Amino acid sequence: FDINLIIEKNKCDCVIFDYYHQKGSNKKYGVSIPKQPEGFVDIKTAIANSTGSVCCKVYKRENIEQNGIRFPQLQRFEDMVFNKLALSSSKEIFYLKKPLYYYVKHEESIVHNINYQNTIYAVSAFNIVEEKLKFQYPNEVEAIFIKEVLYSTIMLLISLEKKRHDILYQINKYNGKYPNWSKNNYIKYFAFHQKVVLFMIKHKFFIGLKFMSYLKSKLK
Repeated sequence: FDINLIIEKNKCDCVIFDYYHQKGSNKKYGVSIPKQPEGFVDIKTAIANSTGSVCCKVYKRENIEQNGIRFPQLQRFEDMVFNKLALSSSKEIFYLKKPLYYYVKHEESIVHNINYQNTIYAVSAFNIVEEKLKFQYPNEVEAIFIKEVLYSTIMLLISLEKKRHDILYQINKYNGKYPNWSKNNYIKYFAFHQKVVLFMIKHKFFIGLKFMSYLKSKLK
């Protein structure tokens, strides 16, 4: 498949496509933008709903260089920062609903290394995105916060078996930052399990959160 044909035909400076997620002999279809048909995607939707990974995205080099977009010096989530900033500087974004990438899971990868499981990485990455985009894309930045910080860090704290009062402190801190996060209109595009977890976070249902964390560990 020649992705250059898509770029030339649609005159776009970014193409996002789907992927296969593979672990051992198991292969699953992965969607890069949930509930989105193939075709042009508006910038706001791409920023809020596309995955944070650099995989499955092709950017026009000229656009990246002209806007000075680089990976920040972070141990994790640096790709999320790059992508959100690159998408915000794009003029035409095309979504191709074809799996052109294989994401092969390796247990020894840094993503699964317990030494790198810390909430500070997600928060630091988000702070960069927030500083750059919060005035032009406030709702989209809040959606990124909900998925990349609120959801991911609370689930991480649960999986690390942190104390209840520490997790409650973090939830209250996040609620103070974005008190109306549960009303964000982009939540409807989130995966079902993410919406369930967010409901439990909102109502501080810790038993349910522990159960969801347990299910997630078994389904990895």
